[in-house]
Amino acid sequence: MNKSSSLRGVSVCSLGLSAAILGGCAATPESMKPTVQPAVANSNNTTYVVKKASIRHYSSTSYKHNAQREVNRQARRQIQAYQSTDTVSRRTAAVGLTREQYQARFEAEKAARAAEALRIQQAKAAAEERQRIARENAIREEYVQKWEANKAAIKSRQAKAKAKRARQQAEIQVKQERAQVMVKKVENVIRTAASEIGTPYVWGGKMPGKGFDCSGLVQHSLAQGANVRIPRTAAEQYAAAIKVASGSASRGDLVFFRTRGNGVSHVGIYLGNGKFLHAPRKGKTVTVSTITGYWQDRLIGFGRIPGACKLPIQMV
Repeated sequence: MNKSSSLRGVSVCSLGLSAAILGGCAATPESMKPTVQPAVANSNNTTYVVKKASIRHYSSTSYKHNAQREVNRQARRQIQAYQSTDTVSRRTAAVGLTREQYQARFEAEKAARAAEALRIQQAKAAAEERQRIARENAIREEYVQKWEANKAAIKSRQAKAKAKRARQQAEIQVKQERAQVMVKKVENVIRTAASEIGTPYVWGGKMPGKGFDCSGLVQHSLAQGANVRIPRTAAEQYAAAIKVASGSASRGDLVFFRTRGNGVSHVGIYLGNGKFLHAPRKGKTVTVSTITGYWQDRLIGFGRIPGACKLPIQMV
């Protein structure tokens, strides 16, 4: 083997070693061991010996780490290259579209999003409108119900007021009828008493045409004119009567006097305007007198007999 052949052998070994180092796990440590062959020169009897190369032996773990570092470097370079590329170009390259196609797609998606937003807005507005209409309908319904309730309440109050007026009118009518009846009774009592004018006074008398004392004339007149029975004496009649004030005395009331002693001893039928009809005393006849002078000084008061007097009866 000549010098050039031996040099080629060394180069081949060097290239094999480099490939093993660069390839990482592509070659194992056993395969990387060089084969040492002696080379002998045939021309000048010079012998060249290739000694064992001083080569660093790597473990399998170191080769794996080196390979992983190389992969990481390549990945970093790809990331940097990707990041340095224009965003639109990256997306275009990712989906395989041109810039114009991507722009058209972007515009279409933008229009779709705008249409969706408009649809959502319109749906929201429609929902709000429905809610507004529902609220208005509820308020209107509530107003109608309140109006109907108020209308019913007004009708009820009107009906009650009408019924009350009807009752009041009926009561007034009854009172008027009773008043008319009482007025007739009062006038009958006075007419009965007036028919005895001129009849002589008789102590204890109670017979028409024969004679009356004061209480007998009153008892007879109420019995005949109003069909009302009262006690016999003037004092008993005063006790049975409902007392009225002098200013409230009316036609048909009884008027009481004190003619002897301190108690009631005389009675007459009041005719109004300060006049009364009575049987005065012995020697006199039934007559009409005025409450003045003698009679004014001896006046005790007025009284009404229920059923034979003017309504209403006022108590004092």
